[in-house]
Amino acid sequence: MTKDILISMFGEEIAENVFPDGRVQSDNYKRFLETYSNIILKNIGNKGYTTKQEVIKQLHLPIGERKKEYHFEKVINEKCNLYCL
Repeated sequence: MTKDILISMFGEEIAENVFPDGRVQSDNYKRFLETYSNIILKNIGNKGYTTKQEVIKQLHLPIGERKKEYHFEKVINEKCNLYCL
């Protein structure tokens, strides 16, 4: 579990206790989290589910597929925990 995920799930105070290094949630992670969340929730709202391939295909950011997959794996765990999926 990364510090970014801990910050999102439990807040900065707990994340700082686990990783006492002064890092804050990166702007990149916040952008990926928001973008992926919007795509995932829209797809689930429309048809009741989504797939990794659909989400990555709908992500229109100028980065490679591997990086999209990497960030998806970080974000999907957080979204599943947050929404009890």
